[in-house]
Amino acid sequence: MATETGFQRDWLNERFTFDCKARNKIVEKACLRHFQDHTLIKIVDIGSGTGSNALYLMERFPQNQHWILVELNPELAKASLKNLQAHAKKEGYEVEVSHNSLYLNKAAKTISIQVVRESFLELDTVLDLNTFDLLTAGAVFDLLSESLLEKLLRTIQKHKIACLTTINYEGIEFIPAQESDEIYI
Repeated sequence: MATETGFQRDWLNERFTFDCKARNKIVEKACLRHFQDHTLIKIVDIGSGTGSNALYLMERFPQNQHWILVELNPELAKASLKNLQAHAKKEGYEVEVSHNSLYLNKAAKTISIQVVRESFLELDTVLDLNTFDLLTAGAVFDLLSESLLEKLLRTIQKHKIACLTTINYEGIEFIPAQESDEIYI
């Protein structure tokens, strides 16, 4: 069923396995290494959809985590909590559910996840970005106009927040073609 933003929950869930395989493992390892000395990592995920970034990363970060998932679409926000709860139970976490939040505990690891139903385009008015260690995003930048993307990037830069983002593409071509295009691609 299509959501109000046009994305289908089933499609987002089905592509998860493929997206996991397509992630850049070198960049991922550098990110994990960068935060290895943190006992708690605070992560904001923008345009979180069905929770794929949290699903993918919560087991990879060994430390305690506090996630804020920013998703405007109510159907996707609800699906993200459902997906994360199911994953946590499968992984042996004790799960506590509260309205728009999950609290997960397993051994010496605690993860809190809160869904905020707001637009990420006004991120610094929704959250205090100075309190976060990392911003994640999965394939949202390609949905923005150049001016919206520039505004979002200025916000991220202003708060000096580290980013780990993904974007999927089948191919890319510049017109008119130039010799240096291959470097970018």
